[in-house]
Amino acid sequence: MTCANPRALLRAVALALFIAHIVCAQTPKITTPRAEAQSEMDDFMAMLMPAKTEEERRATLAARKELATIEAAKALMARGERLVLHGEYAAALNLYKSALDIVTELKDEAGMALAINLIGRTRHAQNEYKAALELYEQSLALWTKLGGKEAEIADICNDFARTFYALREYDKTQEYYAKAMKLAQGAGNKKAIAVALNGFGIVRFYRGEFKAALDFYQQSLRLCEEIGDKENGSNAVNNIALVHNSLGNFRQAIEFYEKSIKLYEELGAKKRVARSLVNLANVFITLNDYLTTIKVLQ
Repeated sequence: MTCANPRALLRAVALALFIAHIVCAQTPKITTPRAEAQSEMDDFMAMLMPAKTEEERRATLAARKELATIEAAKALMARGERLVLHGEYAAALNLYKSALDIVTELKDEAGMALAINLIGRTRHAQNEYKAALELYEQSLALWTKLGGKEAEIADICNDFARTFYALREYDKTQEYYAKAMKLAQGAGNKKAIAVALNGFGIVRFYRGEFKAALDFYQQSLRLCEEIGDKENGSNAVNNIALVHNSLGNFRQAIEFYEKSIKLYEELGAKKRVARSLVNLANVFITLNDYLTTIKVLQ
């Protein structure tokens, strides 16, 4: 079938499209209260994150007092954790501190304990280890006061252990990973158990006990896969690669570094991607494969 007047048909189509455009433009968008609340929270976070000073951050918070709820504080902390993973520490701290201000005003001690702990983790990520330890102590005191918080205290013990390791206080590292494991097992905190297993592997690796380290890392990885913990699972994969490299199992080291890079990329953890790429390049240097080394680092 052919059209007797193609130009008339084109004009008709153009007119129909124009009318449809006008109708769409004049039709109000249908939004739900939940969507509106989420949009408002996103805007609030976008204002808080770039604050350069405490005064600026607090002024922004004060201007939106209607958003100062426990749910809002939880949302701020959740976004902050993603920012830390991406290496955006200043923005994360703005959100954590704002969350802490909110829960302090509302006298939510559990929220205070969590916010303080998250600020401590960020200080650790910024290599401010003494400050991190002080914040962990404050968080621990609050959780202890509340009682029945073994799962949360297990998480803090893992945090203590990581920071003591960074300070090269290896006996305390082992002590706190052991505390974390005991508490986590009692509370059924599988994520903390996985972190502690990885920590035991780190201590064994430092001591040169590579096969024991590998066993702990593999246990940690299996548990992370079971509970869907991609972040700590990716760390276990990276550590397995480190052990294989130390044992001279270079092909396996390459395999696990490549896996860790893929996982870190999925998480958006750019600094960890860079670290694993350097480690992978070093393996190829050991194998005298300089062409691949260059490709990895490009």
